[in-house]
Amino acid sequence: MARLFTVALFMAMLTHVALSCSCFEQTFEERFCGSTLSIRAKVLAKFDNCPGTCDPIEDQFEGKFFFIVKVLETFKGPSAEDNIIFLDTAVNDGLCGVNLSIGSEYLLNLNGEQMSNDGTCPKKTRPIGLCDFPTLWSNVSQDEKDFLDTPTC
Repeated sequence: MARLFTVALFMAMLTHVALSCSCFEQTFEERFCGSTLSIRAKVLAKFDNCPGTCDPIEDQFEGKFFFIVKVLETFKGPSAEDNIIFLDTAVNDGLCGVNLSIGSEYLLNLNGEQMSNDGTCPKKTRPIGLCDFPTLWSNVSQDEKDFLDTPTC
C-alpha cells in the first residue's frame, strides 16, 4: 500500500498545469451566422497593457494584446465609428489569444459586444480569440465570398 502511495505521489509531482484552448468545429456558414459582427478588416497596429514586454506565462491572466483594425467591409452587424475598431485578446494562445499580423487583411466573425475598459485606453474594445477563427482574406474562397454577399442564415 505504501508503495502504491509513493508511486501515485511521484506521478502527481511529474504533472504540471497546462493551458489549452479548444473550439467546436464549425462550418464557414455556422461561424458567420453565429457571429454578432462579420467584417473584412486591415490590421493597422498592435499594442499591449503589460509592463515591459508581455510574457505568455507571467502576464497570461492580466495581460492583453490590443489591435487597431480598419473596417474595409461590413457583412453583418453594426457599422464602426470612423471605420475603426479596437480588438483585445489574451497574450497566451493557451487562453485562446490570437496574433494578427500588422498590414494584413482578415475576415473576422466576432462574437461578443463592444466592452468598456474602466477608463483605460482604448475606452472600448471587442474581444477576439482563436474560436472566432480569424481568417486571412486571401484564404477566403470565392464561394465563401459569394456567401458573404448573399448570406442565408
